[in-house]
Amino acid sequence: MKEITYYAIFDQSKNEEGIAVTFPDIYGGLTSGKDKEDALKMAKDLLIHMLKNAPSQCEKPMSIEKMRALFPKRHLEAITVTLED
Repeated sequence: MKEITYYAIFDQSKNEEGIAVTFPDIYGGLTSGKDKEDALKMAKDLLIHMLKNAPSQCEKPMSIEKMRALFPKRHLEAITVTLED
């Protein structure tokens, strides 16, 4: 088993309820949840799905330092998943 961590941007919707989640390192890495707990679950599910089924769309994850430099005013969350070898 292998643990992998990607950082995601969590944005609270201004016009609607819910939280949008974006993985900058993953092409098509977008999901959302009705609250933070749901958004975290959806983010983990999406990350596992993309790493297993579309690895060519997954860049190497950026470091937290690079993410903070690129997205200084955004809320970042570490999303860690465990993949079978």
